[in-house]
Amino acid sequence: MSLSVNRFQQEQDWVAAILGAFQACLEDALARGQSRFDATLAGGTTPEAFYKALAIDPACSKLSKLLDIHLWVGDEREVSKNSPQRNGSLIEELLGKGSRWTRKPTIHLWPEGERRAACRVYEKELAEMLGLKPVFDLSILGMGADGHTAGLFSKADVDNAAQGALTLATLAPSEPALRMSLSAWALKNSRRTLVLLKGNQKESILQSLMTTTVWYPIRDALSADSSLYYLVG
Repeated sequence: MSLSVNRFQQEQDWVAAILGAFQACLEDALARGQSRFDATLAGGTTPEAFYKALAIDPACSKLSKLLDIHLWVGDEREVSKNSPQRNGSLIEELLGKGSRWTRKPTIHLWPEGERRAACRVYEKELAEMLGLKPVFDLSILGMGADGHTAGLFSKADVDNAAQGALTLATLAPSEPALRMSLSAWALKNSRRTLVLLKGNQKESILQSLMTTTVWYPIRDALSADSSLYYLVG
């Protein structure tokens, strides 16, 4: 696995670098002769500045005329549809309604309601659109200070997913505890992965990830081509 770390002191430089990587993934898809592009997106507040820039980026707008772009929310919380704690709400606001692209991306949101039922519906949608073994063009992940990513918090979350499962219900150590997530296998099955990091509290986990074999949930979600974008401070 190829893993590179890019460090930044200024948010605008961090956002610009991630945006450039996203644009490159779109261009790579076109070079492969694709007419469609599928990416998973991280929730939370860390990627918010990037999503705002992505929504108004003229280069991506131009590329959207040539690619049918689909964005899948990587994980969700079992909260009401309009809750500010719901990952899909921010993503839909910024990249759905807020998109200024020539052709807006299609945002795939987790269904509202009980998380196990929502997992079944979301998995069916994925399988119908991308097959039983979907390959994403890009996965955008975050990483918590405990090394978790998406809705994967423990070894059990990774190991207990049924063979080939695309989604699973999990429990977070903090509220809202009821979560639903793409499986580590589904996230890992991506042509490229970008991990977005902010804050000094991530440094120790990052160093351990790079220099040891200590297990963290994010290890099992990284694709063969993974890059970390770390806004320090």
